[in-house]
Amino acid sequence: MPLERATVARVALAVLDEVGLDGLTVRRIADALGVQNPALYWHFKNKQDLLDRMAEVMLTDAYAERGPPAPDASWSETLTALAHLFHRALSSHRDGARVIASANLSGSETVGVLDSAIKTLQDAGFSALAALNATLTISAYTMGSVLDAQLDPYRAVDPRPEASGMLHGGVEAGQYPALAGALGEVARVSTGQDRTAAFEAGLQIILAGIGASLPAREP
Repeated sequence: MPLERATVARVALAVLDEVGLDGLTVRRIADALGVQNPALYWHFKNKQDLLDRMAEVMLTDAYAERGPPAPDASWSETLTALAHLFHRALSSHRDGARVIASANLSGSETVGVLDSAIKTLQDAGFSALAALNATLTISAYTMGSVLDAQLDPYRAVDPRPEASGMLHGGVEAGQYPALAGALGEVARVSTGQDRTAAFEAGLQIILAGIGASLPAREP
């Protein structure tokens, strides 16, 4: 039976969850499908082509869960929904952010989603360039947030937001009092479950900055 491109991509995503991006090989994917390596090249020109399709599947799955956008959604609601949707896609598989970051998304539904977001911002009074920059800034922030979480070597040992890999083990309060105090406050209020609160706080800061750049409407 001929293999479907989407079927191969989903099997590749299952292999990705098992071995991570560094361990993902055409041989492993072929073994999981029960075929020889050359069979995959009937469907994909190379591994990059397969990664592009894997990213498209991840994004399509995330978009399928969002439901139709509200026709009267504000620009901030639109960008918030975009961030949450993108976050869901990036987090849906092991090393998902690395896969999507390395993919060519010009053939995915992302193009339509970005177009819709930019139009909403333009309707709210942003210039085309300001709308593009705002949308790409939200996307880049979300990508960076998930990449940081997925690449953190300590996340399985200590998932608390204040125990990120970069600062794991604590900061010397006598030498860096402001940073140590801020991390201590995070530890005090954190639920200890994930980095969702930190992501949402950063998102609100960015949205506030975008809102401050919106030209005042004529009375």
